[in-house]
Amino acid sequence: MGYRRKGLGELKSIIILVALVVLGGLLLFPVMSWISPRLLPSSFVIEWTSLVVSSNGQASFAAVIKNTSGKTMTTVSITLGDEEPYTVDAHIEPGKTASLVLGQDRLTKNYISGNTYRVIVAATFDDGSTSSRATTVTCMGTGGSGPRSIHGEGERTGILVIYVYGAGTTIGVEGIIVKVDGNVYV
Repeated sequence: MGYRRKGLGELKSIIILVALVVLGGLLLFPVMSWISPRLLPSSFVIEWTSLVVSSNGQASFAAVIKNTSGKTMTTVSITLGDEEPYTVDAHIEPGKTASLVLGQDRLTKNYISGNTYRVIVAATFDDGSTSSRATTVTCMGTGGSGPRSIHGEGERTGILVIYVYGAGTTIGVEGIIVKVDGNVYV
């Protein structure tokens, strides 16, 4: 009498196992592609900052920040030197860059050309997490020379700060900052 084998054959077992692995991968891929970016830490980088004071003492501050997390930034708060924090509602998607400008209406302190000031940028993300970065910015007076190389990826970002002052028909323009292809022109 011979023994009769019961159960699946080797080939059938391998085919079923491969089918289960492929099916599991197809089911888990959408879930993991949504979850995994959210597991990244909430973070951003300050790509560029500029503080310009005009000959009549009016200052403007500009910053370019990039969201390097997998979450959307919902608010951004900027503190320049001893100023009160300025918070804006933002909707900066992951991987995107935003320009933030504070003009003379937001800057109440006296800024001196050549002095360096501390900048703190804090962000809140759509999951409630927060992150902050600090850097410094050196105040430039108008009439500075350019171009100067800055950190960037060659993207075209434009920041234009214009002061118009005068009385009657006398109008002057000072403090133009333009970033094009990673170079800043003042």
